[in-house]
Amino acid sequence: MINISLIYNYGFSWFKKENIFVKGYLFDKNNSFYEKEELFEYFKGITNIQSFENKIKQANGLFTVIIKNEDSVFFAVDRLRMFPIFYFIENEDIFISDDVEHLRLQNKLYEFDEKSVSEFLATAYVTSSKTLVKNIFQVQAGAYFHFYNTTIFSKTYYSYFFSEEKSSSFEKLCNKLPEILDEVFKRQIDTFKKRTVVIPLSGGFDSRLIAVMLKKFDYQNVVCYTYGRKNNIEISISKQVAKTLDFKWILIEYTEDLIKNYLNDKSFQDYFKFSANYNTMFFMQEYFAVKYLKDNNLVPQDSIFIPGHSGDFIAGSQLAKNDGLGKKTSIKKIVNAIYKTKYNIIKPEKRFRKPFKSEISTFVTKSYQENRNLKAYSVYEDWDFKEKISKYLINSINVYNFFGYEFRLPFWDSILVDFFKNIPYEFRLHKLLYDKVLTDIYFEKYDISFKNEIQTSAFKTKIQSVKNLIRPFLPSKMKQKLLEKNDIIFYKNITEKMIDDLKKNGKEYYPATNSYNSNILQWYINELKIY
Repeated sequence: MINISLIYNYGFSWFKKENIFVKGYLFDKNNSFYEKEELFEYFKGITNIQSFENKIKQANGLFTVIIKNEDSVFFAVDRLRMFPIFYFIENEDIFISDDVEHLRLQNKLYEFDEKSVSEFLATAYVTSSKTLVKNIFQVQAGAYFHFYNTTIFSKTYYSYFFSEEKSSSFEKLCNKLPEILDEVFKRQIDTFKKRTVVIPLSGGFDSRLIAVMLKKFDYQNVVCYTYGRKNNIEISISKQVAKTLDFKWILIEYTEDLIKNYLNDKSFQDYFKFSANYNTMFFMQEYFAVKYLKDNNLVPQDSIFIPGHSGDFIAGSQLAKNDGLGKKTSIKKIVNAIYKTKYNIIKPEKRFRKPFKSEISTFVTKSYQENRNLKAYSVYEDWDFKEKISKYLINSINVYNFFGYEFRLPFWDSILVDFFKNIPYEFRLHKLLYDKVLTDIYFEKYDISFKNEIQTSAFKTKIQSVKNLIRPFLPSKMKQKLLEKNDIIFYKNITEKMIDDLKKNGKEYYPATNSYNSNILQWYINELKIY
Protein backbone atom coordinates (compact mmCIF):
# COMPACT_ATOMS: atom_id res chain seq x y z
CA MET A 1 0.00 0.00 0.00
CA ILE A 2 1.20 3.50 -0.83
CA ASN A 3 -0.15 6.12 1.57
CA ILE A 4 0.44 9.80 0.77
CA SER A 5 -0.60 12.54 3.22
CA LEU A 6 0.42 16.10 2.37
CA ILE A 7 -0.47 18.59 5.07
CA TYR A 8 1.30 21.91 4.59
CA ASN A 9 0.02 24.49 2.12
CA TYR A 10 1.72 27.58 3.48
CA GLY A 11 2.99 29.95 0.78
CA PHE A 12 3.32 27.32 -1.91
CA SER A 13 0.43 24.86 -2.05
CA TRP A 14 0.34 21.22 -3.08
CA PHE A 15 -1.44 20.44 -6.33
CA LYS A 16 -2.74 17.01 -7.25
CA LYS A 17 -3.88 15.74 -10.61
CA GLU A 18 -4.44 12.07 -11.37
CA ASN A 19 -1.32 10.36 -9.98
CA ILE A 20 0.95 13.41 -9.61
CA PHE A 21 1.52 15.56 -6.51
CA VAL A 22 3.61 18.73 -7.00
CA LYS A 23 4.69 21.85 -5.18
CA GLY A 24 6.92 24.81 -6.06
CA TYR A 25 8.18 26.22 -9.35
CA LEU A 26 10.82 25.50 -11.99
CA PHE A 27 12.27 26.41 -15.38
CA ASP A 28 12.81 23.65 -17.91
CA LYS A 29 15.87 23.30 -20.18
CA ASN A 30 14.28 25.78 -22.62
CA ASN A 31 13.66 28.33 -19.84
CA SER A 32 9.89 27.83 -19.92
CA PHE A 33 8.40 28.57 -16.48
CA TYR A 34 6.13 26.17 -14.58
CA GLU A 35 4.30 26.82 -11.32
CA LYS A 36 1.20 25.58 -9.53
CA GLU A 37 -0.96 23.41 -11.85
CA GLU A 38 1.43 24.03 -14.75
CA LEU A 39 3.88 21.66 -13.07
CA PHE A 40 1.66 18.74 -14.06
CA GLU A 41 2.49 19.45 -17.66
CA TYR A 42 6.19 19.19 -16.90
CA PHE A 43 6.00 15.92 -14.99
CA LYS A 44 3.29 14.12 -16.92
CA GLY A 45 4.02 10.94 -18.86
CA ILE A 46 6.74 9.61 -16.55
CA THR A 47 6.54 5.83 -16.40
CA ASN A 48 10.05 4.66 -15.52
CA ILE A 49 12.95 5.65 -13.32
CA GLN A 50 15.14 6.91 -16.15
CA SER A 51 12.57 9.38 -17.46
CA PHE A 52 11.93 10.52 -13.88
CA GLU A 53 15.65 11.15 -13.28
CA ASN A 54 16.01 13.04 -16.55
CA LYS A 55 13.12 15.35 -15.67
CA ILE A 56 14.35 16.28 -12.21
CA LYS A 57 17.94 16.73 -13.41
CA GLN A 58 16.79 19.22 -16.03
CA ALA A 59 14.51 21.14 -13.64
CA ASN A 60 15.89 24.49 -12.53
CA GLY A 61 13.95 25.65 -9.50
CA LEU A 62 12.44 24.77 -6.14
CA PHE A 63 10.05 21.82 -6.14
CA THR A 64 8.98 18.50 -4.69
CA VAL A 65 7.24 15.91 -6.83
CA ILE A 66 5.55 12.58 -6.06
CA ILE A 67 4.30 10.28 -8.82
CA LYS A 68 2.17 7.39 -7.65
CA ASN A 69 1.52 4.43 -9.90
CA GLU A 70 -0.53 1.34 -9.16
CA ASP A 71 2.21 -0.55 -7.32
CA SER A 72 5.10 1.94 -7.10
CA VAL A 73 5.91 5.53 -6.31
CA PHE A 74 8.62 7.99 -7.42
CA PHE A 75 9.39 10.97 -5.22
CA ALA A 76 12.09 13.64 -5.33
CA VAL A 77 13.12 17.02 -3.97
CA ASP A 78 15.09 19.74 -5.73
CA ARG A 79 18.80 20.40 -5.25
CA LEU A 80 18.12 22.38 -2.07
CA ARG A 81 15.35 20.22 -0.58
CA MET A 82 13.22 23.36 -0.28
CA PHE A 83 10.01 21.46 0.47
CA PRO A 84 11.05 18.45 2.64
CA ILE A 85 9.40 15.08 2.31
CA PHE A 86 9.50 12.22 4.81
CA TYR A 87 8.67 8.52 4.72
CA PHE A 88 8.15 5.42 6.87
CA ILE A 89 8.24 1.86 5.52
CA GLU A 90 6.55 -1.09 7.19
CA ASN A 91 6.56 -4.45 5.41
CA GLU A 92 4.89 -3.84 2.02
CA ASP A 93 3.60 -0.39 2.93
CA ILE A 94 5.15 3.04 2.52
CA PHE A 95 3.81 6.18 4.17
CA ILE A 96 4.87 9.52 2.67
CA SER A 97 4.18 12.95 4.16
CA ASP A 98 5.55 16.48 4.50
CA ASP A 99 4.73 16.36 8.23
CA VAL A 100 6.70 14.10 10.57
CA GLU A 101 4.14 14.56 13.35
CA HIS A 102 1.47 13.11 11.08
CA LEU A 103 3.63 10.06 10.34
CA ARG A 104 4.36 9.61 14.05
CA LEU A 105 0.72 9.62 15.10
CA GLN A 106 -0.48 7.66 12.09
CA ASN A 107 1.97 4.84 12.74
CA LYS A 108 2.42 5.19 16.53
CA LEU A 109 6.13 5.99 16.27
CA TYR A 110 7.00 7.62 19.56
CA GLU A 111 10.64 6.64 20.11
CA PHE A 112 13.32 9.27 19.59
CA ASP A 113 16.74 8.46 18.17
CA GLU A 114 19.18 9.45 20.95
CA LYS A 115 22.13 9.81 18.59
CA SER A 116 20.10 12.06 16.29
CA VAL A 117 19.12 14.21 19.28
CA SER A 118 22.77 14.65 20.22
CA GLU A 119 23.64 15.51 16.63
CA PHE A 120 20.76 17.99 16.42
CA LEU A 121 22.02 19.80 19.53
CA ALA A 122 25.55 19.92 18.10
CA THR A 123 24.75 21.02 14.53
CA ALA A 124 21.12 22.32 14.53
CA TYR A 125 19.98 19.58 12.11
CA VAL A 126 20.00 15.81 11.64
CA THR A 127 22.32 14.57 8.93
CA SER A 128 21.84 12.11 6.06
CA SER A 129 18.33 10.64 5.79
CA LYS A 130 17.66 10.47 9.52
CA THR A 131 15.19 12.48 11.60
CA LEU A 132 14.79 12.80 15.36
CA VAL A 133 12.25 9.98 15.26
CA LYS A 134 13.35 6.39 14.85
CA ASN A 135 12.27 4.79 11.54
CA ILE A 136 11.09 8.04 9.96
CA PHE A 137 13.44 9.21 7.21
CA GLN A 138 13.84 12.26 4.99
CA VAL A 139 14.83 12.75 1.37
CA GLN A 140 18.25 14.36 1.06
CA ALA A 141 18.87 17.46 -1.07
CA GLY A 142 19.33 16.52 -4.73
CA ALA A 143 17.99 12.98 -4.28
CA TYR A 144 15.09 10.85 -5.47
CA PHE A 145 13.46 7.58 -4.41
CA HIS A 146 11.59 4.77 -6.09
CA PHE A 147 9.52 2.36 -4.00
CA TYR A 148 8.40 -0.80 -5.77
CA ASN A 149 7.28 -4.19 -4.48
CA THR A 150 8.60 -3.61 -0.92
CA THR A 151 11.99 -2.42 -2.23
CA ILE A 152 13.21 1.16 -2.09
CA PHE A 153 15.85 2.49 -4.45
CA SER A 154 17.47 5.87 -3.84
CA LYS A 155 19.94 7.95 -5.79
CA THR A 156 21.66 11.31 -5.44
CA TYR A 157 21.20 13.04 -8.77
CA TYR A 158 23.07 16.23 -7.83
CA SER A 159 26.29 16.82 -5.88
CA TYR A 160 28.36 19.92 -5.26
CA PHE A 161 31.83 18.35 -5.53
CA PHE A 162 33.97 18.39 -8.68
CA SER A 163 37.39 17.35 -9.99
CA GLU A 164 38.34 20.01 -12.56
CA GLU A 165 38.55 23.78 -12.16
CA LYS A 166 37.72 26.12 -15.03
CA SER A 167 40.77 27.27 -16.95
CA SER A 168 39.42 30.76 -17.71
CA SER A 169 41.34 33.82 -16.63
CA PHE A 170 40.19 36.09 -13.82
CA GLU A 171 39.37 38.84 -16.32
CA LYS A 172 37.24 36.57 -18.52
CA LEU A 173 35.30 35.28 -15.52
CA CYS A 174 34.74 38.84 -14.28
CA ASN A 175 33.26 39.67 -17.67
CA LYS A 176 31.17 36.50 -17.76
CA LEU A 177 29.51 36.86 -14.35
CA PRO A 178 27.47 40.01 -15.22
CA GLU A 179 26.11 38.22 -18.31
CA ILE A 180 24.94 35.34 -16.14
CA LEU A 181 23.45 37.64 -13.51
CA ASP A 182 21.51 39.45 -16.22
CA GLU A 183 20.15 36.18 -17.56
CA VAL A 184 19.17 34.94 -14.11
CA PHE A 185 17.38 38.10 -13.00
CA LYS A 186 15.60 38.66 -16.32
CA ARG A 187 14.24 35.14 -16.05
CA GLN A 188 13.22 35.62 -12.43
CA ILE A 189 11.58 39.01 -13.02
CA ASP A 190 9.40 37.53 -15.76
CA THR A 191 7.80 35.31 -13.10
CA PHE A 192 6.85 38.20 -10.79
CA LYS A 193 3.95 39.37 -12.95
CA LYS A 194 4.12 42.90 -11.51
CA ARG A 195 3.56 41.66 -7.95
CA THR A 196 5.27 43.42 -5.04
CA VAL A 197 8.80 42.19 -4.45
CA VAL A 198 9.96 42.31 -0.83
CA ILE A 199 13.69 42.34 -0.05
CA PRO A 200 15.03 41.62 3.45
CA LEU A 201 17.80 44.19 2.99
CA SER A 202 20.82 43.79 5.24
CA GLY A 203 24.13 45.61 5.17
CA GLY A 204 25.77 42.82 3.18
CA PHE A 205 26.37 42.28 -0.51
CA ASP A 206 23.85 39.56 -1.42
CA SER A 207 20.59 41.38 -0.70
CA ARG A 208 22.11 44.61 -2.05
CA LEU A 209 22.82 42.90 -5.38
CA ILE A 210 19.18 41.80 -5.57
CA ALA A 211 18.06 45.40 -5.05
CA VAL A 212 20.49 46.66 -7.70
CA MET A 213 19.38 44.07 -10.28
CA LEU A 214 15.73 45.02 -9.77
CA LYS A 215 16.69 48.65 -10.23
CA LYS A 216 18.74 47.85 -13.32
CA PHE A 217 15.76 46.17 -14.98
CA ASP A 218 13.43 48.95 -13.84
CA TYR A 219 11.27 46.81 -11.56
CA GLN A 220 9.54 49.47 -9.51
CA ASN A 221 7.16 47.60 -7.21
CA VAL A 222 9.75 46.93 -4.50
CA VAL A 223 9.65 47.13 -0.71
CA CYS A 224 12.82 46.74 1.40
CA TYR A 225 12.87 46.09 5.13
CA THR A 226 15.53 45.78 7.82
CA TYR A 227 15.12 44.52 11.36
CA GLY A 228 17.02 44.16 14.62
CA ARG A 229 18.33 46.30 17.45
CA LYS A 230 18.09 50.04 17.08
CA ASN A 231 21.13 51.69 15.49
CA ASN A 232 22.92 48.47 14.52
CA ILE A 233 25.35 48.81 11.63
CA GLU A 234 23.09 46.92 9.19
CA ILE A 235 20.36 49.55 9.48
CA SER A 236 22.33 52.59 8.33
CA ILE A 237 23.73 50.79 5.28
CA SER A 238 20.44 49.23 4.18
CA LYS A 239 18.59 52.52 4.65
CA GLN A 240 21.11 54.33 2.44
CA VAL A 241 20.92 51.60 -0.24
CA ALA A 242 17.11 51.77 -0.40
CA LYS A 243 17.13 55.58 -0.44
CA THR A 244 19.72 55.76 -3.23
CA LEU A 245 17.84 53.20 -5.34
CA ASP A 246 14.53 54.96 -4.59
CA PHE A 247 12.88 51.92 -3.02
CA LYS A 248 10.47 52.03 -0.09
CA TRP A 249 12.28 51.07 3.13
CA ILE A 250 10.74 49.82 6.39
CA LEU A 251 12.59 49.54 9.69
CA ILE A 252 11.31 46.97 12.16
CA GLU A 253 12.98 47.64 15.47
CA TYR A 254 13.18 44.62 17.75
CA THR A 255 12.14 45.48 21.29
CA GLU A 256 10.82 43.68 24.35
CA ASP A 257 7.36 44.94 23.50
CA LEU A 258 7.51 43.35 20.03
CA ILE A 259 8.45 39.89 21.35
CA LYS A 260 6.51 39.79 24.61
CA ASN A 261 4.62 36.57 25.40
CA TYR A 262 5.43 35.06 22.01
CA LEU A 263 5.93 31.55 23.45
CA ASN A 264 2.21 31.39 24.24
CA ASP A 265 1.13 32.75 20.86
CA LYS A 266 -0.65 30.23 18.62
CA SER A 267 1.12 31.64 15.58
CA PHE A 268 4.50 30.81 17.10
CA GLN A 269 3.33 27.36 18.23
CA ASP A 270 2.26 26.53 14.69
CA TYR A 271 5.40 28.04 13.20
CA PHE A 272 8.00 26.15 15.19
CA LYS A 273 6.28 22.80 14.60
CA PHE A 274 6.06 23.44 10.87
CA SER A 275 9.58 24.79 10.47
CA ALA A 276 11.52 22.37 12.68
CA ASN A 277 9.54 19.26 11.68
CA TYR A 278 11.71 16.88 13.76
CA ASN A 279 14.81 17.39 11.63
CA THR A 280 16.19 20.93 11.87
CA MET A 281 16.18 24.13 13.89
CA PHE A 282 13.43 26.69 13.41
CA PHE A 283 14.73 30.25 12.98
CA MET A 284 13.48 33.18 15.05
CA GLN A 285 15.54 36.10 13.78
CA GLU A 286 13.14 37.06 10.97
CA TYR A 287 9.92 35.64 12.42
CA PHE A 288 8.89 38.87 14.17
CA ALA A 289 9.76 41.03 11.17
CA VAL A 290 7.62 39.07 8.71
CA LYS A 291 4.80 38.79 11.24
CA TYR A 292 4.95 42.56 11.72
CA LEU A 293 4.71 43.17 7.97
CA LYS A 294 1.73 40.84 7.69
CA ASP A 295 -0.12 42.00 10.82
CA ASN A 296 0.19 45.64 9.76
CA ASN A 297 -0.70 45.04 6.09
CA LEU A 298 2.57 46.62 4.97
CA VAL A 299 2.96 44.30 1.97
CA PRO A 300 0.26 42.62 -0.17
CA GLN A 301 -0.49 38.96 0.50
CA ASP A 302 0.61 37.99 -3.01
CA SER A 303 4.05 39.56 -2.51
CA ILE A 304 7.20 37.65 -3.42
CA PHE A 305 10.08 37.70 -0.95
CA ILE A 306 13.62 37.56 -2.33
CA PRO A 307 16.27 37.00 0.36
CA GLY A 308 19.99 36.91 -0.37
CA HIS A 309 20.40 33.19 0.37
CA SER A 310 23.14 32.09 -0.37
CA GLY A 311 25.25 34.24 -2.62
CA ASP A 312 28.17 34.20 -0.23
CA PHE A 313 28.28 30.38 -0.12
CA ILE A 314 28.44 29.82 -3.87
CA ALA A 315 30.92 32.70 -4.11
CA GLY A 316 33.30 30.89 -1.73
CA SER A 317 32.69 32.24 1.76
CA GLN A 318 33.29 28.87 3.41
CA LEU A 319 36.69 28.20 1.86
CA ALA A 320 38.51 30.22 4.51
CA LYS A 321 36.50 28.54 7.29
CA ASN A 322 37.10 24.87 6.43
CA ASP A 323 40.10 24.41 8.71
CA GLY A 324 42.73 24.81 6.02
CA LEU A 325 41.56 22.32 3.39
CA GLY A 326 43.05 22.81 -0.06
CA LYS A 327 42.68 20.95 -3.32
CA LYS A 328 44.22 17.66 -2.19
CA THR A 329 44.38 16.13 1.27
CA SER A 330 43.55 12.96 3.20
CA ILE A 331 40.04 11.70 3.91
CA LYS A 332 40.84 11.90 7.62
CA LYS A 333 41.63 15.61 7.39
CA ILE A 334 38.37 16.34 5.56
CA VAL A 335 36.43 14.34 8.16
CA ASN A 336 38.12 16.20 11.03
CA ALA A 337 37.47 19.56 9.34
CA ILE A 338 33.76 18.82 8.96
CA TYR A 339 33.43 17.56 12.52
CA LYS A 340 35.39 20.45 14.03
CA THR A 341 33.56 23.21 12.17
CA LYS A 342 30.03 21.80 12.18
CA TYR A 343 29.56 19.84 15.43
CA ASN A 344 30.22 22.69 17.81
CA ILE A 345 27.02 24.36 19.07
CA ILE A 346 26.69 22.00 22.03
CA LYS A 347 29.47 19.42 22.36
CA PRO A 348 28.15 15.96 21.38
CA GLU A 349 27.91 13.25 23.98
CA LYS A 350 31.17 11.32 24.20
CA ARG A 351 29.58 8.01 23.17
CA PHE A 352 28.45 9.50 19.85
CA ARG A 353 31.60 11.35 18.75
CA LYS A 354 33.26 8.40 17.02
CA PRO A 355 30.01 7.30 15.32
CA PHE A 356 29.51 10.85 13.99
CA LYS A 357 33.03 10.91 12.56
CA SER A 358 32.47 7.44 11.12
CA GLU A 359 29.33 8.62 9.30
CA ILE A 360 31.17 11.65 7.93
CA SER A 361 33.99 9.33 6.82
CA THR A 362 31.50 7.12 4.99
CA PHE A 363 30.14 10.18 3.17
CA VAL A 364 33.61 11.41 2.17
CA THR A 365 34.83 7.94 1.16
CA LYS A 366 31.77 7.39 -1.00
CA SER A 367 32.41 10.70 -2.74
CA TYR A 368 35.96 9.67 -3.64
CA GLN A 369 34.74 6.30 -4.86
CA GLU A 370 32.81 8.18 -7.53
CA ASN A 371 35.86 10.18 -8.56
CA ARG A 372 39.37 9.85 -7.10
CA ASN A 373 40.41 13.26 -8.45
CA LEU A 374 37.90 15.34 -6.52
CA LYS A 375 39.08 18.65 -5.10
CA ALA A 376 39.22 18.20 -1.32
CA TYR A 377 37.59 21.53 -0.54
CA SER A 378 34.70 20.70 -2.87
CA VAL A 379 33.99 17.49 -0.91
CA TYR A 380 33.79 19.60 2.25
CA GLU A 381 31.46 22.02 0.47
CA ASP A 382 29.32 19.14 -0.81
CA TRP A 383 28.76 17.97 2.76
CA ASP A 384 28.08 21.56 3.80
CA PHE A 385 25.65 21.98 0.90
CA LYS A 386 23.69 18.77 1.56
CA GLU A 387 23.51 19.25 5.31
CA LYS A 388 23.96 22.78 6.69
CA ILE A 389 22.90 24.83 3.65
CA SER A 390 19.84 22.80 2.67
CA LYS A 391 18.58 21.76 6.10
CA TYR A 392 19.61 24.73 8.20
CA LEU A 393 20.16 27.92 6.20
CA ILE A 394 17.56 27.33 3.48
CA ASN A 395 15.11 26.13 6.11
CA SER A 396 15.11 29.67 7.53
CA ILE A 397 13.08 30.68 4.46
CA ASN A 398 10.17 28.75 5.92
CA VAL A 399 9.19 31.93 7.73
CA TYR A 400 7.95 33.40 4.42
CA ASN A 401 6.12 30.19 3.64
CA PHE A 402 4.47 30.12 7.04
CA PHE A 403 3.00 33.58 6.69
CA GLY A 404 1.63 32.70 3.27
CA TYR A 405 4.17 34.36 0.96
CA GLU A 406 5.96 32.96 -2.04
CA PHE A 407 9.66 33.57 -2.59
CA ARG A 408 12.43 33.23 -5.16
CA LEU A 409 16.09 32.30 -4.66
CA PRO A 410 18.00 33.76 -7.62
CA PHE A 411 21.40 32.80 -6.22
CA TRP A 412 20.44 29.13 -6.54
CA ASP A 413 19.57 29.37 -10.22
CA SER A 414 21.35 26.44 -11.87
CA ILE A 415 23.47 28.46 -14.28
CA LEU A 416 24.76 30.76 -11.52
CA VAL A 417 25.58 27.83 -9.22
CA ASP A 418 27.30 25.96 -12.04
CA PHE A 419 29.33 29.06 -12.93
CA PHE A 420 30.76 29.40 -9.42
CA LYS A 421 30.96 25.72 -8.61
CA ASN A 422 34.35 25.04 -10.19
CA ILE A 423 36.03 28.35 -10.91
CA PRO A 424 39.65 28.39 -9.67
CA TYR A 425 40.06 28.10 -5.91
CA GLU A 426 41.99 31.35 -5.58
CA PHE A 427 39.15 33.27 -7.29
CA ARG A 428 36.58 32.00 -4.78
CA LEU A 429 38.77 32.29 -1.68
CA HIS A 430 37.52 35.28 0.34
CA LYS A 431 34.90 35.72 -2.45
CA LEU A 432 37.53 37.52 -4.50
CA LEU A 433 35.82 37.40 -7.90
CA TYR A 434 32.28 37.85 -6.57
CA ASP A 435 33.05 40.88 -4.41
CA LYS A 436 35.11 42.56 -7.12
CA VAL A 437 32.38 42.22 -9.75
CA LEU A 438 29.66 43.40 -7.37
CA THR A 439 31.67 46.38 -6.20
CA ASP A 440 33.18 47.50 -9.50
CA ILE A 441 30.32 46.79 -11.89
CA TYR A 442 27.21 47.28 -9.79
CA PHE A 443 27.66 49.07 -6.46
CA GLU A 444 29.97 51.86 -7.61
CA LYS A 445 27.82 52.51 -10.66
CA TYR A 446 24.71 52.95 -8.50
CA ASP A 447 26.57 54.86 -5.77
CA ILE A 448 25.98 52.23 -3.08
CA SER A 449 29.56 51.23 -2.36
CA PHE A 450 30.68 52.26 1.13
CA LYS A 451 34.05 52.71 2.82
CA ASN A 452 33.19 50.66 5.90
CA GLU A 453 31.60 47.56 4.40
CA ILE A 454 30.44 44.60 6.49
CA GLN A 455 32.44 42.18 4.39
CA THR A 456 34.88 39.52 5.50
CA SER A 457 38.25 40.37 4.01
CA ALA A 458 41.28 38.06 4.02
CA PHE A 459 42.71 40.03 6.95
CA LYS A 460 39.46 39.85 8.93
CA THR A 461 39.27 36.11 8.26
CA LYS A 462 42.80 35.56 9.59
CA ILE A 463 41.99 37.57 12.71
CA GLN A 464 38.80 35.56 13.19
CA SER A 465 40.67 32.25 12.80
CA VAL A 466 43.02 33.32 15.61
CA LYS A 467 40.03 34.24 17.77
CA ASN A 468 38.48 30.84 17.02
CA LEU A 469 41.63 29.12 18.27
CA ILE A 470 41.59 31.12 21.49
CA ARG A 471 37.84 31.07 22.15
CA PRO A 472 37.55 27.46 23.49
CA PHE A 473 39.98 28.32 26.29
CA LEU A 474 38.11 31.42 27.45
CA PRO A 475 35.95 31.31 30.61
CA SER A 476 32.25 30.73 29.92
CA LYS A 477 31.25 34.17 31.20
CA MET A 478 33.69 35.83 28.82
CA LYS A 479 32.30 33.80 25.90
CA GLN A 480 28.80 34.90 26.85
CA LYS A 481 29.90 38.56 26.94
CA LEU A 482 31.43 38.27 23.46
CA LEU A 483 28.25 36.64 22.18
CA GLU A 484 26.12 39.43 23.64
CA LYS A 485 28.41 42.12 22.19
CA ASN A 486 27.86 40.82 18.64
CA ASP A 487 24.10 40.38 18.99
CA ILE A 488 22.74 43.00 16.57
CA ILE A 489 19.50 41.08 15.99
CA PHE A 490 18.12 40.92 19.57
CA TYR A 491 18.63 37.16 19.61
CA LYS A 492 19.72 37.03 23.24
CA ASN A 493 16.44 38.59 24.37
CA ILE A 494 14.37 36.40 22.03
CA THR A 495 15.96 33.09 23.00
CA GLU A 496 16.24 33.86 26.72
CA LYS A 497 12.44 33.57 26.83
CA MET A 498 12.99 29.91 26.00
CA ILE A 499 15.60 29.48 28.71
CA ASP A 500 13.25 31.11 31.22
CA ASP A 501 10.61 28.58 30.15
CA LEU A 502 13.04 25.70 30.70
CA LYS A 503 13.91 27.02 34.16
CA LYS A 504 10.26 27.42 35.06
CA ASN A 505 9.67 23.78 34.17
CA GLY A 506 12.73 22.59 36.09
CA LYS A 507 14.67 21.58 32.95
CA GLU A 508 18.45 21.46 32.76
CA TYR A 509 20.17 23.47 30.04
CA TYR A 510 23.58 24.51 28.73
CA PRO A 511 24.15 28.31 28.78
CA ALA A 512 24.80 29.74 25.32
CA THR A 513 28.53 30.34 24.73
CA ASN A 514 29.00 29.73 20.98
CA SER A 515 25.59 30.65 19.60
CA TYR A 516 22.14 31.64 20.86
CA ASN A 517 20.87 28.89 18.62
CA SER A 518 21.73 26.51 21.46
CA ASN A 519 18.84 28.03 23.43
CA ILE A 520 16.40 27.31 20.60
CA LEU A 521 17.69 23.75 20.13
CA GLN A 522 17.42 22.84 23.79
CA TRP A 523 13.97 24.34 24.15
CA TYR A 524 12.70 22.48 21.08
CA ILE A 525 14.05 19.12 22.26
CA ASN A 526 12.37 19.59 25.62
CA GLU A 527 9.11 20.54 23.92
CA LEU A 528 9.18 17.29 21.96
CA LYS A 529 9.79 15.20 25.06
CA ILE A 530 6.70 16.71 26.70
CA TYR A 531 4.41 15.21 24.05
